[in-house]
Amino acid sequence: MIRNVVVGRLRPGANPAILDEALQRLLALPLDGLVEMHVGKDAGLRQGSWDYVITADFTDADAYRAYDADEEHNRVRRELFDVVSEEIARVQFEIPDVQLRTHHEIDGESAWVEPPASQRRRR
Repeated sequence: MIRNVVVGRLRPGANPAILDEALQRLLALPLDGLVEMHVGKDAGLRQGSWDYVITADFTDADAYRAYDADEEHNRVRRELFDVVSEEIARVQFEIPDVQLRTHHEIDGESAWVEPPASQRRRR
C-alpha cells in the first residue's frame, strides 16, 4: 500500500471557504485503487503547525500515479489549492503488507504495533 501525505500552509488572508471546498472536492473524487482518504485542518494544538493535511492510502504505486495524473484532481489542485496555499509539502511511502512487526524493524515506518507477549523480550 502507498500512503500519500500532503500538508499545506495557507497564504495570509486566504479564504477558508476555498480550502473547505478544495478538501471536500478531493473526498468526492471517484478514484480507482483508493483505500482510504482523510482530510482536515490543523487543530491548533501547537504553534507553527501547517494549516491542513490530506492523507490517502492507495492499493499500490500505480493507483497513486493514476490519482496524481487524474485530470479532475489536477484541476482541484490548480484552481483551489494553488489559490489558497503558500506552501505545500508531500511525501509518499510504502506501508508493507506485514501484519505484526515493531516500529524499529521497518525502515521508514513510524507506527507502533505491540508484538504478542510471546514475542516480547524480557528485561
